[in-house]
Amino acid sequence: MQIIKSLTKLALFLLPFSAISQATYIPQGSKEYHMIDRLQIKQMKNTGLNFSSVKPFNRKYVVQEIEFIDSARHGYVDSLGADKFASWTDMNLTSIDEYNIRSILMNNSEWVTGSRSDFESRKPILNHFYKTKTNMLEVNTPDFFLAVNPVLQLNLSFEKGNDQQVYMNSRGLTARGRIANKIGFSATVIDNQERGPAHFSRLVKQLRAVPGNGFFKSFKMDSTAVDYFDARGYITFN
Repeated sequence: MQIIKSLTKLALFLLPFSAISQATYIPQGSKEYHMIDRLQIKQMKNTGLNFSSVKPFNRKYVVQEIEFIDSARHGYVDSLGADKFASWTDMNLTSIDEYNIRSILMNNSEWVTGSRSDFESRKPILNHFYKTKTNMLEVNTPDFFLAVNPVLQLNLSFEKGNDQQVYMNSRGLTARGRIANKIGFSATVIDNQERGPAHFSRLVKQLRAVPGNGFFKSFKMDSTAVDYFDARGYITFN
């Protein structure tokens, strides 16, 4: 309990943005959005799925809709012989659709109400890491959820008229969680070393800041490369 209290205080200090909900949100640009759009197209009668104007999507609501679709598409015949979900059985989902539906549930497992046994890894690393297929470190109990994953980006390219390589080297961690079904939090901290294209370098020199991030220092005494932290996050509460 003391650990949970400490985490709560830390989240309140580091993550100033809040919203009225205990769920976190699926980052925009994630592959889940493409699958949700596809399901909207394939089954327009479900008004619950037509919430694409409100982004980012709430993980809890997405899982509720996906679980409903996953169940309803198999149909349900009541005691009178009527199939209440007949309109859902003709969605003609492909094997790739099936995989993507399962992937959405695994990536948002804290809100899954069905079985999660197939989310578990067969061979966790050192018995502590990647116990589940989607998260490097995961704690999932009725009162507490935490998922931690690494962030890694390595880019190397060339620019016409520039005799120096353009690169981006990012390393960090991303975490999300839920405390006592009352508070949700999400945070990402990334250390970046970057040499951008010529127009980027000119802008950094002009502004004396990295656009969208702020303070920086030169990387290894190279005035054309920058070293900076990118930290962002939010909390939600109910």
